[in-house]
Amino acid sequence: MRWIAVLTVSIAVITVSVVMVFRAVAAQSSFKDHLGPFASSEPSGISAADIEEISTIIQQGGISVNLDSFCFSAELDHVLDDCQFRQLTVLLKNVDTQLLAFNVPRTLKPAPFAIVFHFGRGLGEIYLVSMSGNLVRAYMQAAGGQFELKETDEAKQKFLIDMAYWSRNIGPIYDALGIARPKHRQ
Repeated sequence: MRWIAVLTVSIAVITVSVVMVFRAVAAQSSFKDHLGPFASSEPSGISAADIEEISTIIQQGGISVNLDSFCFSAELDHVLDDCQFRQLTVLLKNVDTQLLAFNVPRTLKPAPFAIVFHFGRGLGEIYLVSMSGNLVRAYMQAAGGQFELKETDEAKQKFLIDMAYWSRNIGPIYDALGIARPKHRQ
């Protein structure tokens, strides 16, 4: 009977070790590879260099936020040890008030992906974006509802519009976070 207890403890230790190794490898490997067949590779019109630059700026000056509920719904809890992100939020007050947010994992540098939010009119659009600027997954959330995976042309079009916004506003992002612009952004 003692050997059964030792075997059980050994299996538990191996399981914990495998989970820890999986998380480390998944975080370091391509985020798109981890998502497997659910991932798409829709180009956004934003360059990989722009995504990297925005991510670096936000990791330096963005606020800390916890995105646990989204991470669980999007199955990111398998990739991240925690769902702590750095975030820049923009409130647009044109015809309708809209909230945009760009999020990057706080503890992973360089970030393997970004999460972009667009909330307005009781609907939230959430995009997982690869560091190459491609749409990995799109989610929609009705006010107070669950996050639902949306693989539609409409979601892809909205993604392109949001990414164009972030690309056009890299200079003002530096300003908003009080970070000196590099020469190419002045």
